[in-house]
Amino acid sequence: MQTLERVSIDDVYPYEAVGLKMNQRDFSKKETQAYIDELAKQFKANRLNPGEPYAKPILYRDGGIFQIIDGECRYNAMKRCGTKSFWAEVYDDLAEAETARQEAAKAMVATDSKLALTPEELSRSVQLMLELDVPDEDVAAVSRIEPGKVKRARRAAKALDDAAYDMTIDRLIAIDEFSGDADAVAQLSNCEQREWQGVYAQLCRKRDHDELVAAVVAECERCGVEVVEEQPEGMHHRASKYLTDALGAIEGLAAEAGEGCKATVGGMWLELFGATAPEEPAPDPEEEARKAARERFREGWEAGCAARAEWVAARVAEPERMPETATLLMDAALEHVSGFTGPCGVELPPEPSGIGLCLGWTCVKWTSEWAVAQLVDGGTCYQDAANATRARDVYGAMVRDGYEPNEEEARGMAALASWLEEE
Repeated sequence: MQTLERVSIDDVYPYEAVGLKMNQRDFSKKETQAYIDELAKQFKANRLNPGEPYAKPILYRDGGIFQIIDGECRYNAMKRCGTKSFWAEVYDDLAEAETARQEAAKAMVATDSKLALTPEELSRSVQLMLELDVPDEDVAAVSRIEPGKVKRARRAAKALDDAAYDMTIDRLIAIDEFSGDADAVAQLSNCEQREWQGVYAQLCRKRDHDELVAAVVAECERCGVEVVEEQPEGMHHRASKYLTDALGAIEGLAAEAGEGCKATVGGMWLELFGATAPEEPAPDPEEEARKAARERFREGWEAGCAARAEWVAARVAEPERMPETATLLMDAALEHVSGFTGPCGVELPPEPSGIGLCLGWTCVKWTSEWAVAQLVDGGTCYQDAANATRARDVYGAMVRDGYEPNEEEARGMAALASWLEEE
């Protein structure tokens, strides 16, 4: 039977039975204490019943005392604001009290007006409902957790017993997910709360990899390929595949490797071995011709680079023999040292000098052979336009001053000039 009674606060105690606490909040936390302070302020403002909560606590009459079924935070707030007695819903029947206890456990996480529970407090509240045999559907409804996850959390909590008390629902569900792997369960159960998600992610990766390896091995066996630990003596390597790409390719690779082929399945790779070495593909005449042309161009371009340097070096002492080139090289040298000469007020003569021409030459960044080859073949390259422009201008001045480039050098510089015009 349930009655509405006014009870003395001195006769009221938190509910405890078989080691269970009705309220799973951690009263040592500052957040909980601040919440109780806020409740006490609200109760003092209750004009109808000063010092009392608007929602009446639920109590169970146990002889001459009352045990709190729902309302321990309200009880602590009333004590804090000096309340001597209050109105409460009192149950005399234990069965009805147990029903009220279940409903109170639901309300602990379902009532929006209450302090939002931490993940650990929510888990303890859900575990309390599970301990009280509240149906999974009811637990799911009040805690906003999918019924399937509630069922999994119930299994894990039952298996872990007291060890589950401080674990979050997500962690319990993860433990149940690996219930068939004692080592994984131990890792998830024994780590710190802040570490379990990293442990879980690592276990998931290992499980996925183990499943992939098992699937690859099974597919090899289906295709008649024996899986061995290492490359068999006397057999030749025939193919490699990432494990993630291997499943759909094993049958074709086995056919190419020949009858009696064998395989190794490692951490990342599937390797196939056959009794005979793979046949060398017949040379492609067109590809061979392209390679030869590419090599001729490389040799010609490198020879041209060396020839340009020799040509300038032979004229450094006589700059009048290369007037346009000498002017550009001196301009490059003066620009190079302007960071010092400008602020310091140093004036240098612009007339070409041996050291100035040598310094200017080092300022020319000639485009690399591979980049020029890309341009010659109709592609593009990623070069600094300013450096390429200087190289084009110095090369043009050298030609006008009498330098004779080789065929590959001329083709390469023409391609570079066209690229600069497009840029």
